[in-house]
Amino acid sequence: MFTLLRQENRKLMHHRVIQLFIPFIMIFQFIIAIYAAHYPQLLTPYDAFVNNDYGFIPLLFLAITIGSTYLTNERQNGTLRALLYRSYSRTQVLVSKWLTILGLMIGLSGFSTLMSLGLKLSFFRRLPNYGTIWHTWV
Repeated sequence: MFTLLRQENRKLMHHRVIQLFIPFIMIFQFIIAIYAAHYPQLLTPYDAFVNNDYGFIPLLFLAITIGSTYLTNERQNGTLRALLYRSYSRTQVLVSKWLTILGLMIGLSGFSTLMSLGLKLSFFRRLPNYGTIWHTWV
């Protein structure tokens, strides 16, 4: 099972969509932070920070896209059949794909959170802190 997870992780990290998404989410969150800094009457910097500079929106679209096309692309390319010829069951193959996508989404959410924290520290140092930072996010 760990071999399957490692193989799926390697395949997913070499997808062009993933390689383009990381700079995209950085630029997206940067634009949201700039917008919150220039137009606080429409989007307060506090709301932008609490919502991770709205990084969850592109993450949801990526999750839907990857989740819906990951298995069908393998079936279309014929690589799914090669996986099923090995000693792995269909359930193991499917669970390894789901766990890989879940791990990717957790990792990208963590990256988005760190990016939001970096933007807060660089743009909004005077942002009111209602308790600790972890209470603000929760």
